[in-house]
Amino acid sequence: MRISSQLRWFIFALVVSTSFSIALVGYLGHSITISDFQAETLKKRSLLEMDRLQLAFEELNHDIRFIANLPAVRKIADIKEYAAQKQTARKDLGDIFEQMLRAKPTYSQIRYISSDGQGMEYVRVDRRDGRVLQVLEKQLQAKANRDYFIEASQKRSGEIYYSKINLNRENGVVEYPSRPVFRVAMPIYDSDAVFAGIVIINLNFKLFIEQVLRGGLDRSRYEYYLTNEDGYFLLHSDPSYTFGFDLGVEMKAEHAFPELAGFREQDVDSLTFRTDSELGASKRLVHFAKFRVFDPPRQLAFGVVGSYDDIGRASMYTSSAVIVAMCVLTVLASLLAIAFSSRLTKPLERITAVARSLSLNESTTVILPTDRADEIGILANTFLEMKQSIERHQARLQQANQRLFEMNRDLEHFARVASHDLREPIQRIAGLASLYQSECADGTVEDAESILEQLHLECKKALGQLADFREFTDITCDSSLVREECLLEHLVAEVLDEFSTPLQARGVQVQIDSLPQMSIYVSLVRVLYRNLLDNAVKHAKNEGFKLHFTAEHDENGNTVLGVFNSGSSIDADEAAKVFDVFRQLENNTTGHGMGLAICKRIVNFHSGRIWVESPGNHFHIKFYLLDPVTECN
Repeated sequence: MRISSQLRWFIFALVVSTSFSIALVGYLGHSITISDFQAETLKKRSLLEMDRLQLAFEELNHDIRFIANLPAVRKIADIKEYAAQKQTARKDLGDIFEQMLRAKPTYSQIRYISSDGQGMEYVRVDRRDGRVLQVLEKQLQAKANRDYFIEASQKRSGEIYYSKINLNRENGVVEYPSRPVFRVAMPIYDSDAVFAGIVIINLNFKLFIEQVLRGGLDRSRYEYYLTNEDGYFLLHSDPSYTFGFDLGVEMKAEHAFPELAGFREQDVDSLTFRTDSELGASKRLVHFAKFRVFDPPRQLAFGVVGSYDDIGRASMYTSSAVIVAMCVLTVLASLLAIAFSSRLTKPLERITAVARSLSLNESTTVILPTDRADEIGILANTFLEMKQSIERHQARLQQANQRLFEMNRDLEHFARVASHDLREPIQRIAGLASLYQSECADGTVEDAESILEQLHLECKKALGQLADFREFTDITCDSSLVREECLLEHLVAEVLDEFSTPLQARGVQVQIDSLPQMSIYVSLVRVLYRNLLDNAVKHAKNEGFKLHFTAEHDENGNTVLGVFNSGSSIDADEAAKVFDVFRQLENNTTGHGMGLAICKRIVNFHSGRIWVESPGNHFHIKFYLLDPVTECN
């Protein structure tokens, strides 16, 4: 029997046997179960978010203690006079504050305020418009009259001062746009237990609370509230009620939720109740819990309001429909079995058809059911990923085969040309040796020195060719090569230093674009730029030519790099051949025609492309570098 037939009979029997029991149990217990489940879910969500807040505040405590115990802070506290070492300590502490502010996006300011003078800020780092800046010494301010400095200075060593959470004020006036701030500070005492100042963190409370609650933030069903010790809202679904105590809006928790009247004074930790929705007569479930996080305890209250109107309507509909469904299900069981089995088996048949075509390496127009959200959808997506992976591997294999074909072709050409080019200096060496031997035999050695000099030059040429052969064949076969992040501007500057003497002697005008930082094989790219620069210097005909290291982007988003020189050019017919091994642009230049061939091999190793543009008045070699080649070709 086919799977579809088995499913039809199974579903029919299951529906008939369970319809009566489901109807009875569902009708009696549905409403109670839903109500209890809603309350329990809301309490768990409240506890989860409060745990997140607790951990976030504990991290803040840890950070202020960490700052207070920094060696740089202790050093500043113990330095009694202004001196160079104090300036050094100021700089070190500013750098530490800057790094911490970069790592903590919710922190808006970190300061060290000294006890001397008028409570001058000694080190201050601000976050302004998304940037972290160390405030200049001349812009530091006196803070001795600020409440947070006075109260923090009265704490004992190791105690933490917590400010009230309110809107930031400048010169006693609330900033606009408003910026909620929470300050945490610790007093600093020197080695003689004398008060030396405070360290203080300003927290962007709005960003802080948004980040903490981001993981559980579900505005479609839940609203979150947070009140301070006086019952005013620090967080409200209506932003106009948030920090109303600083904006002249008298809105406390008991005003929005009358059921909370007296909650702060009662000896209970939490309260759960239902309230009329502001949008209608349906009920919302509310849970408020007291939240004590600071020492000495400052009682906040965290609330979650869950809107379960959709669940309530669905519950009523379900209760009414259960009785009807009991009769209808029996009649429709066979139809449901057919539809359900078809829904399950047809996607499986589509997957089977695609698998068969894949095994036969045939193309198919069958679409996999990847849009399903059940196990069949997971199976289809997994199969699609497998199919795409096979296709990717096939594409990579084809690319590797193509690369191997090109490498074999290059090696064949390399071997053919190498045997020809090496034969020339060796034949000349043999001829010169025979000439020298005959000269010595005749007893006339007046040309011996000239012959020996030519022998030396030919040997040097042959050795140079062998060195170039070795460098060409070694590229991509060094298993120790590792990609590294490198700023190309620095690398090009190093290469230019090597050519400083010939460049200055010829009055070359050097221009460097803003070159990017890339993940490259640094040693190979250094050889690449060195060969391109050497090529430009050798073939430039005029003095004072322009040498330009370029960087631009093509239509595919690749960073196209290049070396431009205005002192040479090449015919279009020759442009495609300049990267062949032993190819010399001019016969009267030094070298063995390997430089640009090595450049091409390095670019290929980076899975890139290199080409020449020479419209007639300049010579511009361009290239781009992509992913690394994973195998030695």
